[in-house]
Amino acid sequence: MHAADGTPMAIASNATLAAAAIIQNDMMPSLVH
Repeated sequence: MHAADGTPMAIASNATLAAAAIIQNDMMPSLVH
């Protein structure tokens, strides 16, 4: 997970856990590849 400015914030073991952590912190997940 990265902040809007590209700063690394956290690492999650899968996309589901990452999305849950993002939502819990009042942010909106988006997939970028």
